[in-house]
Amino acid sequence: MDFLLWIDLENKLGINKITTIIGPLFNVGQPIILYITKLLFFKPNQIFTMNHYNLPILILNIIYFVDFIIRYIIFLTSSTLITHVKHGHLSWPWIKYSNPLFYLVLFAINIFYLMDFKYAFVLFLITYSFFFLSVLFFSYNVGEIWCFFGTFIPYIMCFMSYYL
Repeated sequence: MDFLLWIDLENKLGINKITTIIGPLFNVGQPIILYITKLLFFKPNQIFTMNHYNLPILILNIIYFVDFIIRYIIFLTSSTLITHVKHGHLSWPWIKYSNPLFYLVLFAINIFYLMDFKYAFVLFLITYSFFFLSVLFFSYNVGEIWCFFGTFIPYIMCFMSYYL
């Protein structure tokens, strides 16, 4: 996604605008994407029961989805829909329309949902360590740096899976 923004910073080709419109779906929608992926992969028998806390987690994800859609619509109607550069990094305009605390809490819950605790705990530690490093060293642009760090998570998890 960032590549598409960087190659058209002035939006001369329209790539910047399209990517800025689609970006929040992938970026802020990550907890929902993780939840749906786990549902498809692990296929819980009864999603409307309390087994593995299916129902409360479903309700949390629905609330997040509704909140996300409302904020996304506000973003689409209130923003210029062009991503610019600040401090030498992309400044995603949709971040100010997101709910970061809800995102972080739900993402953590969805990491542990339907997953082996040890594996989920390692994934949680790596993911949130990268987040805190991003906050600590790149507070002016946490999202972009955290996503950059995030590309290494599958490689680390693949390596760590031999030890779990």
